[in-house]
Formats: sequence, structure tokens, C-alpha cells
Amino acid sequence: RYIASGLYKPDRAVFWAGSFPPDLEPVDAKESFKNLPVYTCVGNSDPFVNDDNRHRNDAFYTAAGIAPTHLDFEGKHDIPGEALSELIKLF
Repeated sequence: RYIASGLYKPDRAVFWAGSFPPDLEPVDAKESFKNLPVYTCVGNSDPFVNDDNRHRNDAFYTAAGIAPTHLDFEGKHDIPGEALSELIKLF
């Protein structure tokens, strides 16, 4: 929400095992995410992320003009050091 509001402009955005708020419209986020590198990180056994979540997020990304780099890792709803190291290498 902070990025989409335009009040905060980071160098990059990392979405770790999350999804966009259902009340956020892609058109509202489009300008704020323009030219912003976006990364998604999701564990393949995350109990909070399923195919429906992924499809909704992918639809949001497309509608908002976001082309994220996806990093899937072995694990659940956590931040394992190995996955974090792989993410950092992408920067």
C-alpha cells in the first residue's frame, strides 16, 4: 500500500510470501511501480500461498504493468538464509 500510494519510492520491492491487498486496484499502483524492480519469493510448501493466490497476484502484476522476478524456494512461510542469499545475488 505504501508503494502504491506513491508516498514511498524504494529502489526495489520484494514481496515475500505475500499478496496484494484485495482492496488495492492495479490501476492505482501502476504509476508507483513503474520502473521499479519487483521480486517475489515464495516457499513451495507455504500453507498460506496456493495456486489461486498465485493466479490473483499474477493477474494484478499484469494489470499493473509489473514484471516481477520470481524466486521460489524449498520451504514454508519463512525466510531461509539460502533463499535470502539467492535473492541478494539478483540485486
